[in-house]
Amino acid sequence: MSESTNLLRIISNHQGLNMSNQSLDEKQKNVATLCEQYLQKLVNKLKQQSEVNDSSDPCDADSSCAAEIQLWNQLKKYIETHEGSLINCIHGFYVYILQVLYSLIKGPAMDLYFIRCKFVDDVKLKEADKLLFYNIYIRLGDLNRYLKNLKVSRYYYYQACEIDPSRGHAYNQLALVTTSQVFNSLYYSVRALMATDDPIKMAKNNIDSLVNRCSLMNPNIEPLFLNDSSIIDADRVENWLHFIVIAIYCEKLKIVLPYLIKELDKNLTIEPKKPNENILIPKFDTKWIFSAMDVAIDIILSHPSDEKLSSIELDKELSDIKGKLTILLKDKTCTADKVGLALKHDYLLYGFSPLKEAHKVLSFSEPLDDLLNTQLLLLRINEKLEKLIVLTNERKVKNRVKKSRNIALQSILGSKGSS
Repeated sequence: MSESTNLLRIISNHQGLNMSNQSLDEKQKNVATLCEQYLQKLVNKLKQQSEVNDSSDPCDADSSCAAEIQLWNQLKKYIETHEGSLINCIHGFYVYILQVLYSLIKGPAMDLYFIRCKFVDDVKLKEADKLLFYNIYIRLGDLNRYLKNLKVSRYYYYQACEIDPSRGHAYNQLALVTTSQVFNSLYYSVRALMATDDPIKMAKNNIDSLVNRCSLMNPNIEPLFLNDSSIIDADRVENWLHFIVIAIYCEKLKIVLPYLIKELDKNLTIEPKKPNENILIPKFDTKWIFSAMDVAIDIILSHPSDEKLSSIELDKELSDIKGKLTILLKDKTCTADKVGLALKHDYLLYGFSPLKEAHKVLSFSEPLDDLLNTQLLLLRINEKLEKLIVLTNERKVKNRVKKSRNIALQSILGSKGSS
């Protein structure tokens, strides 16, 4: 039996197609040939890389990544026939190639559904190999999307995001399979459009389409995209972290922040009998309210000269939150080795271009448990609120001085005119 037929048998068995060599049509033979040729190139390339210190460009025509892109382009004409058996066959090949990659880089091959992309963190991959893994997970997501297996396709796209959250492609694909969840789809489209690496400009089309199609069904679309004076229904915001990311894209942080502060204030519960002694630390922030607040403050502090942000007047509200946090954290400290650790929402938003500078000073090396993550998050917000209040007061002083100068100038000009 030839290697080509053997490879196709492996692929077919994985997908349960029950094909034999005698019943294969020309399309299936062509797919098998293309896949076999790529597999041989890939194995040879990876073995070569393991023997020498290969520093080639990831987009080099001879790289395994570029070869995979070429293969995918060749397979597209078979995928576009919408023949389930062909798509299943190609899907089986990509499952197999992922197992081969895992075997060559990590050890013995194992079933795909026990492979998690977390192993990428355990080995130092060349950028070309990292991009190859990323692309293969994208392909598997796409193939399952064509097969209407949307839950499985989302799984593969999430895996791609974990491998390289700075690229926009996986977020764009997630937007395509979450259109029934409007704000999730908007969030993923924004992440695709505002990725630090390889942003997807076409994602704006999906944003515009969702806004046009869903503005009447979801009232929170209007204040962000259509009418600044519209009211936000905070009860309908399921994920404030997603909501604040969309608000940043729309440049509507000034509109969203008052609602976010109210939600945060409600979650800092004061004991009725001991209002000045104890505030309960929130155990679960299922709506990501505190994380969204941290992101919002980061954006404001990083744009001190932005007129839209500098005109935010929430002094009393911010001071009240600061006061509650001060009471809550009076006995809480952060050891030196924990300062600067990335928190859970930092990992989720890594690769979001407006936060690029903020993420540069964080250490993405130590996953945190929920309790420590919450404590560090509150300490971080408290510290940033102090900076924000100082910045706000400085702006007020400057504005008063500027106003006084303008009044004095107008007075001088007026007196000269009358004389």
